[in-house]
Amino acid sequence: MSALEFIKECQEKVFSGIGISPDDAKKLLNTPDENLKELARCANEITHDFNGKK
Repeated sequence: MSALEFIKECQEKVFSGIGISPDDAKKLLNTPDENLKELARCANEITHDFNGKK
């Protein structure tokens, strides 16, 4: 699984209410630099979903 696929999978876990495991969180912390914008975009979508756009 590519880093981008993993990021999207984690995002879907959060949106579905499952959440991510500590191992998933560690993998996200080691996201390659070239995928950090996608990680930030997904994190922003999660934040907006839970807190609304402010």
